[in-house]
Amino acid sequence: MTGRRRKAALGKRVTVAITLAALLPALLVGGLAIRRAQVNLEKEVVRGNLALIRAKGESLERSLHSARRALDLAADSWADDRHPDRAKKTGSGAASERMLRRLRREVPMFAALSIVDVQGEHLFGDPLADWEGVGAHTFGGYIGDVAFVNGEPRVRAVSQARSRTGELVGVFVAQLDLGFIGDTLAGAPLGEGARLLVVDGRGVPVARTDGPPAANSLRDENPAVARALGRAQEGSLEQGGVVAVYHNLSDLRSLRGVSWAIILEQERAHAYALARKTARDTIVAGGVILALAIALGALLARRLTRPLRALAARADAIADSGGPPD
Repeated sequence: MTGRRRKAALGKRVTVAITLAALLPALLVGGLAIRRAQVNLEKEVVRGNLALIRAKGESLERSLHSARRALDLAADSWADDRHPDRAKKTGSGAASERMLRRLRREVPMFAALSIVDVQGEHLFGDPLADWEGVGAHTFGGYIGDVAFVNGEPRVRAVSQARSRTGELVGVFVAQLDLGFIGDTLAGAPLGEGARLLVVDGRGVPVARTDGPPAANSLRDENPAVARALGRAQEGSLEQGGVVAVYHNLSDLRSLRGVSWAIILEQERAHAYALARKTARDTIVAGGVILALAIALGALLARRLTRPLRALAARADAIADSGGPPD
């Protein structure tokens, strides 16, 4: 009985040794591989979201650039018409009003258009209402911070009208309807629990996919907004269980020289759902493969210990007979 126990113990020790020799490296390498794959998938999620908002941001900037370019061309044309030699042919007030009406038709983004003189006095077009403060001191080509008109977000674009000699003869002021931003965001293919928003230089949401824009700033309450407005390009942030990516919109630049930003936010549980599923499936598949490897190792261990068991049985037989045969 003692010999049988020794043989069984020998077989078990060899089996355990072979199993551990195969199991420990497999667990270590497999665990590291799964973790690395999960990290890479999470990075891919961030890169994919950045690519999405980058494309949406470029679309917004192209639309805005076209509107600003149209305003600049109109200002240049009007300034040329103010030259004494041309003013006699084109007239003054009637031609200016026709130009503004045509510009509104060609660029639906212009909700209102005005021309003021170098002192800021209204000359032609729509009344300035709350958009005063332009004149000879006004820089051209900028986009102001958001103001809400009847609950709709508006910004002011300004273009200086200068003669061929560089003399400032007037200023074009356009009120831009930002509804196109919300329409652009609405067409984005977002994942579960994700939202897009565009904020101005103060952090006021101009448009968002989870509700209407609001006049309050999100800069102090939303870390992603604060980070986006404090950086020059783009990046990502994970805080409070939310994964956020942001991209600055250089063409939508406020009066204070701060870029606007487009931000995509998504709960971590939804953002990295695919990464977790992939890791879980990998663990299950690895567990099945490991179980098969252990079973195969146990079978191999039995075959390898068979000669050892025979040798041990012969040694026991010799010991029982009192010594080796002559």
